[in-house]
Amino acid sequence: MFVKICGVARREDAIASAEAGADAIGLNFIPESSRRVSIETARTILDQSPPSLMTVGVFRGHTIEQVVSTVDLLDLDAVQLHEASPELLEAVAAVAPFTILALESGSHASASAVSSRVDAVLLDGPEPGSGTTFDWDTIGDLTARDQVLLAGGLHPGNVADAVRRARPWGVDVATGVESSPGIKDQNAVARFVDAARSVVQSWYAMLTSRSINASLQTSPPTSDLRWPYSVKTAPPPSRIASLRKTHPLSPSMTMPA
Repeated sequence: MFVKICGVARREDAIASAEAGADAIGLNFIPESSRRVSIETARTILDQSPPSLMTVGVFRGHTIEQVVSTVDLLDLDAVQLHEASPELLEAVAAVAPFTILALESGSHASASAVSSRVDAVLLDGPEPGSGTTFDWDTIGDLTARDQVLLAGGLHPGNVADAVRRARPWGVDVATGVESSPGIKDQNAVARFVDAARSVVQSWYAMLTSRSINASLQTSPPTSDLRWPYSVKTAPPPSRIASLRKTHPLSPSMTMPA
């Protein structure tokens, strides 16, 4: 399960996210956002972040030149784009190791159409950044075909249910782990990561139990054992020394052949 803590605006929150076990942090460069960081602040955060933490630049309404120059200046591992043109997607793919395209809920058809041009699709609520959730059951089988990051109104109290119902490749949170805009509640960050990964642990425990039963020549039902995901590629950012292709529910467990 890939976990991204978005809207990180302080170096101590980046460190806390890494210590909690998050895979990535999002640095917001959107001018109108309350979580926006300057290039100088972003550089300070990156200088203090562990090398294993993926750094994602979040952009909306920026020109190709602005996005590309920011990626180059900060050596970002990944880019998350909102309202991206085909030209912007192409330019970003040439400079960033990993590209995420953010779409609002209800854009599932669009997600399928563009997923071949990006590494992951982020599905957000109707008002991105507002902490508003949406009906996860409407996602359908999109998560079985593409790497989907689920966002929108997630918090430590509902993320496990969201993972069970939507079965995404990863989850993304900002508002749901904040004490105020741009200020992370570090305890909430840790609880969020633990809750998201708890589904992984219970699923693998069930799989292990069923496998043992099978080895004893019992005949338990097996139709519910396969978690219906499709992983095209694992994020290969330059700052991450060894992020292997994994089962989408657990970065520490190798994807079965």
